[in-house]
Amino acid sequence: MFKLSGYVGRDKFTANLPSGRYLIGRNEDCDIMIKDQTVSRQHARISILPDETCLYITDLKSSNGTKVNGRKIKHRTKVFPGDSITLGKIILAVTTTEAEELTEIDTDQTPASNSK
Repeated sequence: MFKLSGYVGRDKFTANLPSGRYLIGRNEDCDIMIKDQTVSRQHARISILPDETCLYITDLKSSNGTKVNGRKIKHRTKVFPGDSITLGKIILAVTTTEAEELTEIDTDQTPASNSK
């Protein structure tokens, strides 16, 4: 599952995205709503296919554009975990929820020392 995270003003924003299609924008009817004046009412569309290692984003002729890793996009673009998406002035980090499930290391187990 993919995760978008960032800040809208001072508020932390996160969205967990399983496979599907998502309309992202300022309107309340969007699947992912971002209340920021630099984000268009219907800014972009995100598509995630099952078992996919990336997501796809398409700008919907937004006023302030959509960027991936700082580059303005004109066509459907692949986005991978570790990339960033910029909608207007809002920057979102793209990760996976699996990346957060780190394996814990037991620090209480230390190797036995060879004492003489």
